[in-house]
Amino acid sequence: MQIERAGATAVLQGSQQAFYSDRGISPVNTIDPAIVTAWQQGLLIFRDEELSYVIKEVNRYWSGRIVVLDPDLGRRRVTARVELARIGEVISYVQTVLGAKVRTLPGGVVLLG
Repeated sequence: MQIERAGATAVLQGSQQAFYSDRGISPVNTIDPAIVTAWQQGLLIFRDEELSYVIKEVNRYWSGRIVVLDPDLGRRRVTARVELARIGEVISYVQTVLGAKVRTLPGGVVLLG
C-alpha cells in the first residue's frame, strides 16, 4: 500500500504502519497487529514503551486527563496489559510499581510526579 500526504510518500508492507498529518508522514514502523488492534477486545497492550506514550494512549479512554509532570518518570519503560473496563488501575500501577507520586484533582485530572 502506498500513502501520500503533504508531498511525502510512504510504501507500507504487511505489519507496518505510518502516521500522517499536515506536516507529512512519519517513518514507517513494523508493528504487531495483535497489540495494535487489542483495543477492539477491550485491552491496551504495551511492550517496553515509555510511560509518557502509555499515558498518551490511556488518555484516549480516560474521562479526565492524566499528566506526567516528571520527565524522568515519563521516560521509564513499561510493559503492561490494561483492561479498558479497569483503566483506572494504570494510576495504581504507576504509583505502586514505578513509585510515582499521585495527585488527584477534580474533573478526573490526575498528576503523576
